[in-house]
Amino acid sequence: MIFKKSNNKLLIIVISKPGQDISSYLGAFLLRVILNNKKKGSVLLFDFMLNLDYSKISPYYIGENYVLKDGSFADFRAGIYERITGISLCKENVESLGSILYDILNKEYKGYYLGSYIDFNYTFIQEFEEKISRLLEKYDILVLDIKMSNFIYYSLLRNTLNAIKKKYSIFVIYPTYVKDFDQLSLESIEHEYRLINSYLKPDTYIVLSKYSIPERVKNKIRELMDRKILIFEDVNERPYNLLEVIENLIGVINESRNIKLRFILDQLWHNCFKVMEDSPLLDIAIITKYPFSKADLSLEEGLMISAYKYGYGVNTFHLDAESIEKMPYEEVERILNKFDGVVMGHGFGEAGVRGMIKSIKICREDKIPFLGVGYGFELAVIEFLKNVIGIGDASSEEWSFRSRSKVFKVIPGKEKLEGFGAGLRRGEYKVHILKDTILHRIYNKTVINERFKHRYMFDENFLNFVKRGGGVMSAYSFEDDNKIWCAFELPRNMHPFFVAVLYSPEYNTNFYNGHPLLDAFIKEIVKKNR
Repeated sequence: MIFKKSNNKLLIIVISKPGQDISSYLGAFLLRVILNNKKKGSVLLFDFMLNLDYSKISPYYIGENYVLKDGSFADFRAGIYERITGISLCKENVESLGSILYDILNKEYKGYYLGSYIDFNYTFIQEFEEKISRLLEKYDILVLDIKMSNFIYYSLLRNTLNAIKKKYSIFVIYPTYVKDFDQLSLESIEHEYRLINSYLKPDTYIVLSKYSIPERVKNKIRELMDRKILIFEDVNERPYNLLEVIENLIGVINESRNIKLRFILDQLWHNCFKVMEDSPLLDIAIITKYPFSKADLSLEEGLMISAYKYGYGVNTFHLDAESIEKMPYEEVERILNKFDGVVMGHGFGEAGVRGMIKSIKICREDKIPFLGVGYGFELAVIEFLKNVIGIGDASSEEWSFRSRSKVFKVIPGKEKLEGFGAGLRRGEYKVHILKDTILHRIYNKTVINERFKHRYMFDENFLNFVKRGGGVMSAYSFEDDNKIWCAFELPRNMHPFFVAVLYSPEYNTNFYNGHPLLDAFIKEIVKKNR
């Protein structure tokens, strides 16, 4: 698309496709280079879905229900941008077709349009353009990461861009990732290209392949595409070493948009890539209710960032909690003892709970380094009360209504809120850490800020039982007047590393700072291996 630059603002559009998150990695690295050029830059994540936000969508569909600092929900793309750029996103950085339609209908209900006939195409374009304009008033360059799930939306996107280009310079990038090149994939690229080109005419096509591309295929692609095309081989599905791609992309943007961006990427990345390519690997199991999705993507990458600091890479293995539930105890014990450490992540509901509790018991008794996050905190406390204290029916209101010993209950005031997912306590809150605890030694602070997403809280009536067994509740937070315990640990004389937290440390992790808790977990594993 050759547009005349109407002012010094630039909108870079990256088209994402379902299952190809490589587009978001490209956008995030591009934004990092923009920030390194002392430009004001940000990102807008857009999804052509009718959902208002991601809070009620299963991880099987979107991967990760990622919580932003202000409590807004996003998908896994937000985590990619936060970790690579080091900036914190908020509600203004996330939009969907559903949220824009919701705003339009709200305005119509309140009489904003003064009885006018509302045309969907025109009104949507107007609203979307306003949201982009508000961000470009604050920033020099905006990366618009658009997830396209269906080709029927391309005409709507084309009309929107035609309206926006009157005010701003636009650069459109269309990446496609192919694991292996055969006749079918070549035909798919050709069909996709003709369809995309009829609507958007991107400035740059980027073809990335996991393996080497035959020369005849490269020539065929070049013949097919009359626009600028960049072809790269040997690119992993979760790419970090995109230096060559980004450097070429910056050159194309500079040439076509007459701006001067220098290819500046932190030395940290050059070191990081070297470690990732050459380092020994730690094997870490993530016990999850969603083994076939990207539900734990941030947790995986958070562990990888911490391992990098110690000169290691990470191999993560997703173990299905429901499958573990059906396995004999001895078989689960044999499997878990093969790993350097075990992490238990987020979830909700009863499915797989018994398998998760069984796994926690094995980690506790066999002294396997263990880290619980979110739901992992809840189940770690319940397992301790069940098997150490002997409260056999210890459970949670979340998945057991008959039990008398409900260790976790709905936060007061949230039980009457109706609707799926209603009453979630989400976003960043202050956490108070007790002195002389493992957590205090890890953070070396008594007050920290962490992100939460939960609806249930520990019942303090069971606090003395935890203490009686030697366990320690080491941190708490507040919701109004409710004291919410959010960290459980076992002292060093009981276990080398057994810590579970209600918050999500992976959401406060990026390549520039890492996270103290994940660092401590990896450090213990490295020490154990040596």
